[in-house]
Amino acid sequence: MTTARDWSAVHAADLRAAETDLATHRQRLATVVAWINDPAWDLAARTALAQLLNLPAPEGGTTHGPA
Repeated sequence: MTTARDWSAVHAADLRAAETDLATHRQRLATVVAWINDPAWDLAARTALAQLLNLPAPEGGTTHGPA
């Protein structure tokens, strides 16, 4: 019978890798959300990206790129 200690020893590296991967994805999502909510960028582009990723649409903004 496999104990919890055996399981954690066998899967510790896999768990660390999964946690690292999750942290990377969270950072990428945070970067994308920050861009979507940055009014310096085109509202149509930000809205389209938010819609594509099933994220809340940005509010307001400009209709042109950054200054």
